[in-house]
Amino acid sequence: MNLPSLWMHLEQWMGEEIAGKRRLAELITEQEMALLANRIDELDRATLAVDAELTRELERSKRRQRMFVLLAKHWGADAAALTLGSIVERGGSDAAAIGSMREELRGAAAIVLKKNRRFARFASAHSRLVQDTLALVLHGDESVSHTDSGAVFDARA
Repeated sequence: MNLPSLWMHLEQWMGEEIAGKRRLAELITEQEMALLANRIDELDRATLAVDAELTRELERSKRRQRMFVLLAKHWGADAAALTLGSIVERGGSDAAAIGSMREELRGAAAIVLKKNRRFARFASAHSRLVQDTLALVLHGDESVSHTDSGAVFDARA
């Protein structure tokens, strides 16, 4: 594969990866909304959709690795040492589009990370609330240590 063809494939991969990150961010938002509304069926559907998107992400990652190997061969470099930044640097003006897409990908990945952390905090708080409530209902106040758990309410009140 010649270098112009590699640029085209890399740009195509980056476009797909950016779109994938955006879909993932939307799906995490759907998970969050379903969790907060206690809509278990919607949460299950969103979680399955996240799993499917992560599977597609793994497939895209394999494609990226193959392209990096071909670029490394072209430049006589180690594929493991290549990053999008180093590819843009080596490619010069031919890689200008990749440079701007790299920033867009970085931004999309940051949004996914932020949303995922937020959802994890909500899910953890929800889990603690359910555990504390069940412990209070099933075993009474003695089973829940207010210092060890996230007791949301005092059952004696």
